[in-house]
Amino acid sequence: MICQSICFFWKYAFPYMDNYNYHKGMKEIIQELKVLLKTKSIGTDSDRALLLDFQAALDTLPEKAIKLEKNALALDRIYHC
Repeated sequence: MICQSICFFWKYAFPYMDNYNYHKGMKEIIQELKVLLKTKSIGTDSDRALLLDFQAALDTLPEKAIKLEKNALALDRIYHC
């Protein structure tokens, strides 16, 4: 339940930070999510897809960002099927 609340908050905080180019905060969210979602019993595939999407948003290499987005879409499709 705690993960649900935290992930829900970060889902909306990340784009808000992006609007103001607050990259430091965005990177901190990514780091926290990485640590939290390392354990398979915590979070969902949708949460993991969200993490990949966040990573893609900050990546400076277009090829890597596209790969992250494709992986996020694959995870999200599995979640919604």
